[in-house]
Amino acid sequence: MKPLLYIFDLDGTLVDTRVDITNAINEMLSHYSIPPKSVEEVTSYVGNGFIPLIKRCLSVRKDLENQVDKALEYFRDAYARRLVENTRLYQGIKELLEKLNSSEDRALMAILTNKDVNYANEIIKKLGIGKYFSIVVGGNSLPKKKPSPDGVYHILNKTGIVREMVLLIGDGGNDVLTAKNAGIKSVFVRWGFKDEESLPVKPDYVVSNPLEILNISI
Repeated sequence: MKPLLYIFDLDGTLVDTRVDITNAINEMLSHYSIPPKSVEEVTSYVGNGFIPLIKRCLSVRKDLENQVDKALEYFRDAYARRLVENTRLYQGIKELLEKLNSSEDRALMAILTNKDVNYANEIIKKLGIGKYFSIVVGGNSLPKKKPSPDGVYHILNKTGIVREMVLLIGDGGNDVLTAKNAGIKSVFVRWGFKDEESLPVKPDYVVSNPLEILNISI
């Protein structure tokens, strides 16, 4: 059977946010006279939410350990001004969402991200895909973020779908671990931020193109 609910990660799965996040980080770092970081380095820190990202970027200066809250303010301000300046949907994502939305069974779709929910909602709205998702759960929506299963449980409670009929689709270890912790199937996407070799556990499915997700039965 085809899944009744598809839970998507956001960054690195639906949208490529690397450049805008990096530019916001570098604007924040400029307040502390720290040299700018590359897209590759910043991307390697993404996935656990804003605070861990800020801490990693400030770690070159021991004297800034107590400046995380202020640095977070700088980053939020910088990022809010450029949410979709360079951010784009990955090729094939819009077609995938449209096909899932218009299929005979019309599966439900949700987003589970460690990004703050207000930024997530604004991004999907501005990129024209907000209409496809019944619920969006962000890193600040619940007390615990991925890889905690709480976000999945919250979505299941809201939608009434049993876990056996759910897929969680993402590009990182947190996504695969979240699915495992919640007792649902995982799909790792190869076009995102992380390498398959870096995954802490093996995903149930691996896809190289968004439309391959349509072929998965559970």
